[in-house]
Amino acid sequence: MASPARRRRLLVLVPVVLALVAGGVVATTQVLGRGSSTPPRGPVAEVAGARIPASLFDLRLGSALTAIRQAGGAPEPGDPAYPAFLAGVKRRVMESLIIDRVIAQEAGYRHLAASDSDVAAEIAADARSAGGEDRLEKQLSEAGGNLDQLRDAIRSRLDEQRLEDLFASQRAADVEARLASGTAFETERNVIHAAYGLDGGGSVAADDAGNVYVAWHAPKPDAKGEENRCVWVAHSSDEGKTFAPERQAFSEPTGACGCCGMKAFADSNGRIYFLYRSATERVH
Repeated sequence: MASPARRRRLLVLVPVVLALVAGGVVATTQVLGRGSSTPPRGPVAEVAGARIPASLFDLRLGSALTAIRQAGGAPEPGDPAYPAFLAGVKRRVMESLIIDRVIAQEAGYRHLAASDSDVAAEIAADARSAGGEDRLEKQLSEAGGNLDQLRDAIRSRLDEQRLEDLFASQRAADVEARLASGTAFETERNVIHAAYGLDGGGSVAADDAGNVYVAWHAPKPDAKGEENRCVWVAHSSDEGKTFAPERQAFSEPTGACGCCGMKAFADSNGRIYFLYRSATERVH
């Protein structure tokens, strides 16, 4: 959890046709059971050689279940709908762990990863604001959390924010250099041919190999409702000179919160990910 007053959103990992699992980059080591709240022991997944321990899965699962229960969106354990609900939460927790590990690896590659001292400094600042560490722990406990959950959320936030800041500064420097050299902006082009309805979510990502991805979430043609929204991506392989027609990035019906933003992220290994807030059956 980001703080006693804020809940961390569950983010959805969307692998594109550059098949992650098929290439062995991301592999789950055990199947998460549909009916049990106990996650598997040992590593639950491996991302480019880095293992995700079950202890971290436990931590995220506890945070997610607490947040959902506090919002009144969880069936009781004895409810017939509970096994499917729990399986869905576990899947989203796994997805959030995988994408955070990808971000952490990219941050480490660029020497931007949050250190233990960085996290400790954030904890100390939160403790001062709360009136002491004991009061901070009490506030976290009352919100259904603990210091370990807070540390996890802080580390993930710092890694993501530092990468975003780096990419933003790089883009700004590139634009300034191009304008200073007399290069003009290209004429605007519309890459939306069928998937209309862009609201809060649109993003652009690119890599060093000339791939450019323009992504947004919008309803499927002739469909309405947030549960029928999905992520669309238009891909260019020639540095944005031409774009193929948009296609649905992910076949699973996750829905998408219409007013919420999204982020596209292309890593240094030729993979592309999308982060967005799902809305399956209008449950965010």
